[in-house]
Amino acid sequence: MATADGMTSIAFPSIGTGHLQFPRTVAARAMFEEVKAFSAAFPQMPISSILFVIYDSDTETLNVSAAVILIAA
Repeated sequence: MATADGMTSIAFPSIGTGHLQFPRTVAARAMFEEVKAFSAAFPQMPISSILFVIYDSDTETLNVSAAVILIAA
């Protein structure tokens, strides 16, 4: 949808990983793997900035997400 609308940036919030207790590792892997797969399928996409949004006070989600990205990259 973002590319169809001509957007050049997109943000993915880590929804549900706090009070709703959705597994942080599952959320991080899903976000990163989807971006990676989309980038591989559409290498000429106009999106130049992808943000993974995590509350700065949620250090556990931040640490898990950073670890998942480092391992998967």
